[in-house]
Amino acid sequence: MNGNPRDLFNLSFWHGGWAVSPGGSIGILRQDTTGGRIQVLSHSGSVEREINLAPWSNFSGLDWSADPSEMYTASVGPSGATVLRVSLSGEIQPLWLMKGSRITWAVTAPDGRHIAVLGKSSHSNAWMVENF
Repeated sequence: MNGNPRDLFNLSFWHGGWAVSPGGSIGILRQDTTGGRIQVLSHSGSVEREINLAPWSNFSGLDWSADPSEMYTASVGPSGATVLRVSLSGEIQPLWLMKGSRITWAVTAPDGRHIAVLGKSSHSNAWMVENF
């Protein structure tokens, strides 16, 4: 690597994630006691925009759309995991709920016309055995 590399940000992967947009901006998903938010950083590392994700919480994953004005993340709640489309203007649109799931995420195709979604769930049974 040539040039002068430098840190743009420090990130704890246990409390969020990050992704590079098609235009080169960096989206950082942050979660803490005040809730969730996405910070969009410029090439220089300065915060260009901050998007509040309330009332959603417990996020997993962050991916940019082929259109750099949208991102995808997922929120895990009591009913399952919901894929969310988040616009740079702050609009949040739930796209898909995977009932009973504790994890999901979405990635768009480069043409922006398709989206791949991970869905994972588990089912358990309890059995009563008598006279063993």
